[in-house]
Amino acid sequence: MVGLYDSDKNFRIAIGNAGKVGLLNDRARLVGIAMRAIAGTQTVVFANLKPGTYAVIAFHDANDNGKLDENWLGEPTEGYAFSNNAEGFLSAPSFKNAGILLGNHDLSVVITLKYPH
Repeated sequence: MVGLYDSDKNFRIAIGNAGKVGLLNDRARLVGIAMRAIAGTQTVVFANLKPGTYAVIAFHDANDNGKLDENWLGEPTEGYAFSNNAEGFLSAPSFKNAGILLGNHDLSVVITLKYPH
């Protein structure tokens, strides 16, 4: 699952809802993509975006329930990542830390999923 967000508010809403409704049912997203997970590298292209700041949330929905599964503490139990490979301290990162500034040229961004131990 991959979601693209264009504001701090929508990014925060998505983080709060990832474990409840997932990203595909998230009305706050600008773009949402679901694709079958495969080992190795996968590519997603977002086209025709206006210049601005965007942030990506991605997770591996290993059990195919459409949501980011969490333990009783609210910690993810499936692989997840944010643009800039941003990480938070005892919470998800901020939109500012995950934000990618897009100008008038194409931009390539690499995100690596982090799997809980």
